[in-house]
Amino acid sequence: MKKLIPFGCFLISCLLLAGCAAFQPTYYGTYNMNLQQVDRPIGNGVKYGEAKILPIKEEGRRKYVFEDDLVKIIWNAAADNLSAVMVNKTSSSIKVIWDDAAYIDENGMSHRIIHSGINYNEMDKPQLSTIIAANEKINEVIIPTNLIYYEEGFYGENDFKAGRWIEKPLFEYCQTGGKEDSAIRLLKRNVGKTFKLLLPLKIEKIVSDYVFTFRVKGYSYKGKL
Repeated sequence: MKKLIPFGCFLISCLLLAGCAAFQPTYYGTYNMNLQQVDRPIGNGVKYGEAKILPIKEEGRRKYVFEDDLVKIIWNAAADNLSAVMVNKTSSSIKVIWDDAAYIDENGMSHRIIHSGINYNEMDKPQLSTIIAANEKINEVIIPTNLIYYEEGFYGENDFKAGRWIEKPLFEYCQTGGKEDSAIRLLKRNVGKTFKLLLPLKIEKIVSDYVFTFRVKGYSYKGKL
């Protein structure tokens, strides 16, 4: 069964489409996304300490580190999905409550998410919480379920196409066919858009809803595939 994977399936889909459509050029680009702010609940008795957001460059990619006295999370926000390294800085375990997490899109609509290791055909089923042991870390890939769908295959007299899972990106960055300037306009119109991730963390019996706000800061046009 198909599981969530940490790399750009949408770009692969673009390549497949380009190969199937004769003489149809495919244009693509990338986005520069930043972690704009992080909100934490107040008045619940949890002592978070000072919140810090720091841009870093790792493996040739710009990432963002969020850190307070309880957790450190290294975010890699891409057009395809979000990935994160979550570090528990406390002496107690932290539980990530996936079933209560949510992706809030640029229109303010809330969507269910899944994370690494979840079969796509089970994405509507309850998800077990992930426990981060004291002073340990986990690696996760996160994607909204509304962007995942199954494309039925077909059998024809002289043709066959297998069914497959399709993962749409958070923001489209690839266009097959048309003109180059329309592909650039596609990239431009997403600049300035924001989205949020609600991530409930249970720390010492108290659930704290961390809300991470990301913004599409800019784009880079890469050209024709």
